[in-house]
Amino acid sequence: MKREHTVGFLGPVGTYSDLCAQKLYPHTLLKPYETVDDLIDGLRHESVDIAIVPIHNSIAGTMQHHLDLAMHPDLEVIQTVDLPIHHMLLSTEERLSDIHMLYSHAHIFAQCEKWIAKHLPHARCISARSCTEALQHIEPQTGYIASREAAEEYHIPILIEDIEDHQDNITTFYALARKNPLEKA
Repeated sequence: MKREHTVGFLGPVGTYSDLCAQKLYPHTLLKPYETVDDLIDGLRHESVDIAIVPIHNSIAGTMQHHLDLAMHPDLEVIQTVDLPIHHMLLSTEERLSDIHMLYSHAHIFAQCEKWIAKHLPHARCISARSCTEALQHIEPQTGYIASREAAEEYHIPILIEDIEDHQDNITTFYALARKNPLEKA
């Protein structure tokens, strides 16, 4: 009996990689990974059939480590997707002046750098492994930058919508698969 196909993504649930995986493979079992290294290892060792990996953002640039991992000789790009990215400021606080810490992924901070400098210059930016990692432990006086879907998933109010520095913000994702052994020769 053949097992159901599984798609891995950089998790946890609610990341932009998750949104891309849901868009490409809406009726497939999805499996989150904590790091891109773990995700690629999972693909190479057949824990998943496809891996969704963010490669380039139109504001923050290339995620070089991700690209290096994606170019492994045992893997192939089976699809490329450009996903529009819109960041939300999530918080249980009602005023920007009450936010003293801000959590998200380093690439997301880069995509919102001007907005943060203008509206939250007093906030300390703390990088997480993903935009949703910190959403699992909400703290007072804290803001989080993530997607609308992440706000819904983790039941956190959206304080301000679309805080990315450019409204045409796009991230390119690769859907990767193992190469057919016959194609490697």
